[in-house]
Amino acid sequence: MAIYLFGLALFFGVHLFSAFRSRVPEKDMKLKMGFGPFMGLYSLLSLAGFILLIIGYRQAPAGDLIYAGFSGARTINHALMAVAFVLLIASYVPNNHFKLWVKHPMVAGVGLWAFAHLIAGVNTKEAILFGSFFIYCIIDFVAALPRPSPVPDGPQIGPTLISLGVGLAAYAGFFLWGHAAIFGVSPA
Repeated sequence: MAIYLFGLALFFGVHLFSAFRSRVPEKDMKLKMGFGPFMGLYSLLSLAGFILLIIGYRQAPAGDLIYAGFSGARTINHALMAVAFVLLIASYVPNNHFKLWVKHPMVAGVGLWAFAHLIAGVNTKEAILFGSFFIYCIIDFVAALPRPSPVPDGPQIGPTLISLGVGLAAYAGFFLWGHAAIFGVSPA
């Protein structure tokens, strides 16, 4: 469990530092270090935390069932996951409406992923994972609100439709094949 918790702390520590770092030009670490070195260090530490999180998660005992879910929770989980996939894809597609509406679609998508899994039922190990991601997403989403719009030139319908189509196709593939292949659990 120690590796699992250390991985979570490292992963979220790096992300929280970035979320709350100063954006004032004289104090901004990204500007002081340079974009490449800052992003390299950020990526390296994030990846190390993520790898430790995965290793620790696999080694940690499941623990007690904390919440068994409710009638209809799986259906809601599937609907939220479809939206989460669209938002995750939208975070990489420039000038789409999702970025204007949600402002930070990656964080919103990950937050929906975490929430969807929490309502479906969790044991101790899962509650720590999904709960940590959900709480982080709320904090990061609020921290991002004062930042400028991620769509300075205005949204366009083409990128929005691409985000929607690719997101739903990715969700369908993950639902039908990917989840079971990667995690050994079929979401159906």
